[in-house]
Amino acid sequence: MDIAPRRTGWPLWSIVASLLGIVLLGTSINEERRQTTTPTPPSRRQLFLAVDGVGWEAFTHARSLGLFKRFRHAGRMIAPYPTMSHPSWTEIIGTKRAYGERGRLSTVEARWFDLDAMRVFDDPRQVIARQASPYNYMRAFDTFFDPLIEPLMYFPGRRLFDREIEETERAILEGFTGPRYNAYVSGTDAMAHTHKGDLYAFLTDLDAMIERVVGTLDARGDSVDVWMVSDHGNVGAFVEGSAESYLTPVSMNAAIGRAGMVRRDTGTVRDSNEVAVVTIALASMVNVYFPDLSRRRRFANEVLKERGVSVVTWMEVSDTERRIIVRSANDDEAAVQWRRANGGAEYEYAYLVRAGNPLALPDSLHSREGSLRWIADSVARRVSMDGPWPDALRRLVESAEKQVENAPDLIVNLADGYAHDGDFGRVVRMVRTHGSLSARATFGIVASTATPLPLDVRADEVTTYMRVTPRQLLRNATWLRPTNPDSTARALARASPQLATSHADHSADADFLRRARPVVQSIGFFDWTQ
Repeated sequence: MDIAPRRTGWPLWSIVASLLGIVLLGTSINEERRQTTTPTPPSRRQLFLAVDGVGWEAFTHARSLGLFKRFRHAGRMIAPYPTMSHPSWTEIIGTKRAYGERGRLSTVEARWFDLDAMRVFDDPRQVIARQASPYNYMRAFDTFFDPLIEPLMYFPGRRLFDREIEETERAILEGFTGPRYNAYVSGTDAMAHTHKGDLYAFLTDLDAMIERVVGTLDARGDSVDVWMVSDHGNVGAFVEGSAESYLTPVSMNAAIGRAGMVRRDTGTVRDSNEVAVVTIALASMVNVYFPDLSRRRRFANEVLKERGVSVVTWMEVSDTERRIIVRSANDDEAAVQWRRANGGAEYEYAYLVRAGNPLALPDSLHSREGSLRWIADSVARRVSMDGPWPDALRRLVESAEKQVENAPDLIVNLADGYAHDGDFGRVVRMVRTHGSLSARATFGIVASTATPLPLDVRADEVTTYMRVTPRQLLRNATWLRPTNPDSTARALARASPQLATSHADHSADADFLRRARPVVQSIGFFDWTQ
């Protein structure tokens, strides 16, 4: 996941990309996890459409309306936990598999908590800095809507949505000249979140655009396999296709007070009775940080009394083991342990039930203290997929192993139909949202016009079914991967004295990076007011 924006070092990327790009292109260093060889190339050219925030339920209803019929093969894309865009796209594109630790995501939102400094950072520039990072998943896309104005889509109006459709169509038809073209559509997420009753009209426009593009490509004699992938579900308090309503907001304040704690949303958080709640968006998960980790259980007990709270998760670490605690209403509680199997290639899990069955797993898979029953990853995946918490053991463990560097000390999961009462709620009302462990929040889509797919595909498996590696999607991956200093020095000594400046590059990505540069560099000169 992508390196922290505050550590990105923007000028360094420009230097490294131009110097090392000439000599390191094509170098193979450390094959991707689970892909030790290059996949068999697809038989057709690929058009990859990343459509943000289109849930499986919405996609299924759209198909019942006659949309997206070209996609003969489709499955549910299983988002990581929490089910937010940045962690999910990072897994789908595979930045960590391409870049190693530099591809790890550091933060999820503009407001975030630095675990080293124990401080809340609330700086909108971080959103741009994260997306401008050379290790960010956005580097995989040939075209995307302007991230500097994309947040305005969450407010009333259709003009920006129409503009995105027009610009995406033009970019594909003008730029799709090679074997693959990757386009990112962000308006689907904004429309689903805040525009009541308008999502399916926009999906109709999107489908019409796809039909026009494919028709034009067919007329040119091109054979194209179109892929449409989304990053997570988007949950309303209604059945898709029925009358839409707004979500019910849930506040953490009363629970914090009952737990004898004080909420801090800015600055340093140090006193043992303080707690930081940094989630700003109206998501169905809430990230909570504690200077005193021993207070988490009391807070969990109190927050589970709130209407709309379904499950609370956190990790406890001792000298001998790590355990993920899963606690739900009625004092149901279980602990999850894990270990590596098959030479480290797979996980095995132990589901220790203390009371009830918060993850709704079959009794045959339960463990008790002192008598662990290890569950193979394939079994845990299969038995949970159609339950309330799909693939929960794998997703909880991956989250605990720091998919996001500044991962929260505790995550509050809200029931479907509810949303956190964040700052964003002062200016918009939310129709659908995501973030939690629930099935409806979890399932995005992976669809193809020509390639058969299973019903369920994990985020890190998408590229395998597309028969492409993360390094092939990320054009600069070869330049930016770790290298041996000695071999790099020898390669530079043999290289041409001419350097590529990218001055003639007028792609959507290059244009965004040029305009984002002053915003990113300003972070090093002045702090955002806390």
